[in-house]
Amino acid sequence: GCNIGKSSPVLVGNRVIAVDDRGRMIVCDADTGHEITRKNLGTSMRSTPLVADGKIYACTTEGRWWTLKLVGDKIKEVQKLRLPPHDECYGSPIVSHGRIYLPTSEAMYCIEDTAQKHGVALMALTPAEQVGLPGPHHVQVVPAEVLLATGAKQKFSLNFFDGGGRPIKAPATAAKFTLEGPGEIDEQGNYSAPTGSTHTSTTVRVKVGELKGMARVRIVPPLPWKFDFSGGEVPITWVACRYRHIIRDVDGKKVMVKITTIPKGTRSQGWLGPVDLHDYTVQADVRGAATDGRMPDIGLIAQRYTVDLMGAAQKLQIRTWPPMLEKRMGKTIDFAWQPNLWYTLKVRVSNVGDKAVVQAKVWPHGQAEPAAWTIEADDEAPNRNGSPGLYGNATNAEIFYDNLTVTPNPSTN
Repeated sequence: GCNIGKSSPVLVGNRVIAVDDRGRMIVCDADTGHEITRKNLGTSMRSTPLVADGKIYACTTEGRWWTLKLVGDKIKEVQKLRLPPHDECYGSPIVSHGRIYLPTSEAMYCIEDTAQKHGVALMALTPAEQVGLPGPHHVQVVPAEVLLATGAKQKFSLNFFDGGGRPIKAPATAAKFTLEGPGEIDEQGNYSAPTGSTHTSTTVRVKVGELKGMARVRIVPPLPWKFDFSGGEVPITWVACRYRHIIRDVDGKKVMVKITTIPKGTRSQGWLGPVDLHDYTVQADVRGAATDGRMPDIGLIAQRYTVDLMGAAQKLQIRTWPPMLEKRMGKTIDFAWQPNLWYTLKVRVSNVGDKAVVQAKVWPHGQAEPAAWTIEADDEAPNRNGSPGLYGNATNAEIFYDNLTVTPNPSTN
């Protein structure tokens, strides 16, 4: 038996080549599914083999690099070597312009045969792809998704493809651009975002003859931001939030709720703006429900640092990379808090010299803000920028947010 759960199979002619989790390469007949041969490559395998230039390139988790070739029904070794000690491979090799690129835990390797002439060629179309080939069949608007500041400008261009999915020249028919949302666009696809302080969105639509295409624009003003959800909607510019959150009337006002009944994403992150922001403070009123005594985790994200109010553990944690909490950067303290009560959570990140300083405080909503930070941590290998965001694990119970603000840090001058 074998378990193929990490490495994906590849197809060479009518031969399916797969490497199981224990590092055994298995070759099967694609028509019958019968095994033809197998070869042991190592002790474990996570990456997917690469097929190029008539060869099979594979690297095991522990760093055994193989160049193989199918000769009849046999696997022939062309070359094998071992990566340096402690150099592990979890990413798959790829090929581009005559070079092989291999990502590992220690380096990115580039492998090239300088004696060969490199080039790029399109694959021949299959008979099925050639049906209805001539003429434009699809128009692509580029970029398809874009985040703009208020008042910014963006040029949209068009790519055209035939019935086989191959790029072709633009047809003579003029393109007609229209907008669903604020802003202005001209006949050449030059878009101007609206000014002001509103977080909004626009859909760009184009029609070329009978072809139709679209792109989406998020428009975000500069800081400061304030959201009280009184408009009854999760902000349209937030990423990965609308699917997981709803607006609900609570105690006579509208608040945002992360629900427990979504199929996926009860434990997830959401992003509020551009990634180049830095030196800012995120604050929100938060509340966790309780189900059979179980509480959620509620967090705010600033500059790629998460501050997590942990319900089950009754702790407050600063982190940037959960799997490497101790080795990379993290700090956790005991912090008792109650369900069904509002708290104010404030997170500030500052770039100070060669480090980032992460500070957070939590206090009961309605009480005076304490002078001291509840938790502080320094990152000696700092994240210099990042989007404000939300973290929440609502698997156990719902999470409530209100009065969310993002503001520039006070000047230290």
